[in-house]
Amino acid sequence: MADHLGSVREACRCLSVSPSAYYKWKSGNPSQRIQENKHIASLIEKIHMDSPDKGYRRIHDDLERFHNVHSNDKRILRICRSLGIRSTVKFHPAGCTRHAKTPQHYAENILNREFHAEKPNEKWLTDVTEFKYYEGPRVKKVYLSAILDLYDRRIVSFVIRDTNDNKLVFDTFAKAVQSNPDTHPIFHSDRGFQYTDRKIMRYAEVLLLAAEANLEAGNTDIALNDINEIRERAKETPLLSVTLDDIKTEKRLELCLESTRFQDLVRWGDAKNALGSQGKEIPNYSSKGVSWDFSNSTFGFQDKHMLLPIPLKERELNPNIQQNTGW
Repeated sequence: MADHLGSVREACRCLSVSPSAYYKWKSGNPSQRIQENKHIASLIEKIHMDSPDKGYRRIHDDLERFHNVHSNDKRILRICRSLGIRSTVKFHPAGCTRHAKTPQHYAENILNREFHAEKPNEKWLTDVTEFKYYEGPRVKKVYLSAILDLYDRRIVSFVIRDTNDNKLVFDTFAKAVQSNPDTHPIFHSDRGFQYTDRKIMRYAEVLLLAAEANLEAGNTDIALNDINEIRERAKETPLLSVTLDDIKTEKRLELCLESTRFQDLVRWGDAKNALGSQGKEIPNYSSKGVSWDFSNSTFGFQDKHMLLPIPLKERELNPNIQQNTGW
């Protein structure tokens, strides 16, 4: 090459190659940098064979942690690209949060971007992340639901499923509570559809039912602890004693969005008084509006309402079933 063009320097200039690089290549002795890259490439290939889901960042972490290879991400990325190595898992940076069209409950933003925690289990963050992976040509999805402690950024609990639904979130929360039974952290989410479902609020109802059952069984101290746990979460002063009226009041406050439910009124013996005038007048809807032109002689709560009627189909299938009294 040099003979035809006159000199090595002129040839290198035409090819945009430095003369020193040419002589290094000609000597046949690879530079230390090239030797290091070959060594790193062999390690990368081994890591990729063992864990094809890992991208260049996680490969970089493994090289530092397990092979004592210290390099920057860009160098590892260049070597991975030269080898044609890439993660088999596709991460979708936009996330998978979907807000409910008709949210049943929006909790107050208590955290208010105060991401510093003074102690463990003081503030928990939760979210669901979507990952894509391939089985041959088919693209599949997997969802990771996790709860993170803001104090030390540890993962309190996590669940991986192939469905993004309420159960995924509920199971993650249940695992966190089971492993930390005596904690009462702020629980912060992005208000996705799973976190605005009314079922997520049931912990207060469980405590109230437990308080009611313990009070009826004579376990007053346990009932007092149950109701005070709810009041402390609501930043209210703890009670010194507890009665059924206290539990009724607390239930109306905690479950105000559901009003007072029929089953509670029946169990407490309050149904006749609370529902005494229900159904007395029947509305008449017209183009002029609503008028109350009709009355009902069998209004209010009756004794037969203590038990619901047994459907006709069930009685036809089983003739031994007797209809409840009054129906």
